[in-house]
Amino acid sequence: MKSVLRTLEIVQLISEHQPIALNELTKLLDLPKSTVQRTLVTLNEAGWLRSSGPDSSKWEISHKILEIRPLALRGGRLYSAAQHPMTALRDATNETIHLCVPSGDEGSVLIARVDCDQPVRTYNPLGEVSPYATTATGKSMLAYFPGPKIQQILEATPDAQLERAHVNRDQVLGQLAKIREQGYALNMQEHRPGVCAVAAPVFNETREPIASICISIPEARFELPRVDEWADLARNTAALIGR
Repeated sequence: MKSVLRTLEIVQLISEHQPIALNELTKLLDLPKSTVQRTLVTLNEAGWLRSSGPDSSKWEISHKILEIRPLALRGGRLYSAAQHPMTALRDATNETIHLCVPSGDEGSVLIARVDCDQPVRTYNPLGEVSPYATTATGKSMLAYFPGPKIQQILEATPDAQLERAHVNRDQVLGQLAKIREQGYALNMQEHRPGVCAVAAPVFNETREPIASICISIPEARFELPRVDEWADLARNTAALIGR
C-alpha cells in the first residue's frame, strides 16, 4: 500500500511541477534517488509518464493520464443526461457539439463530443483543457463563479493568452457581465484561429455552473445573424441537461 501511495504522490508532484528533473523530484519527496528512479521508469514503461527536455532528463505527464479525466466521468449522471440532448443539438445545427466541465482554476476540460458530418469541421480531443477567459465554454461557466474566484482566475491568466485574444482583464469582466445577462458566451477566434463557438452553462439545483454545452463552428460557417438561433439552441440544451 505504501508503494501505491508513493506512486500517486509522485504523479501528483510531477503534474504540479512538470517538466521536473529527478533530482528536484527527489528533494520534494525526501526519498532515495533510486526509489524515485524505479517508480519513474515503471510509470514511463506503462505509458503514464514521458521524458522531456533537450536531453530527456526531465519528466512530465503523458496524454494517457489526461485521457482518464473524461473517461472517469462517463457513466455519471451528467454524462448520461447529456448524450441525447447533445445528439439532438448536433442534428439541429450540423455542427460539432462539446460538453465541458470546470477543472479547478486551470480551465474547462472536454469530456464528451458529438461530431457533425461536415467535410470541414472543428476538432478537439477528449481530455483537452481550455482556458476560462478566452473560450466560449470557459467564459460561460466563469461568468457564474463567485467574484473572488473570477478575480483569482483572471489574475492567473497569462498576459500572452489575453493578448492573443485581443482582450484585457477589464474587457473580460465586461464580457462576463454580458454573459450573465444573456445566458450564453461567444468565442470569435479568441482561442484558436478559424474556430468560433456559442456556449451556454449547465447549472445544478443550486445554480452553480457544473458544465457547459458548446456549438463549435468553423469561422467560414460562422454567421452573426444566426447567433441568436444558436444561442437559443445551446441554452435550451443546457437547461434540458441540467434538469
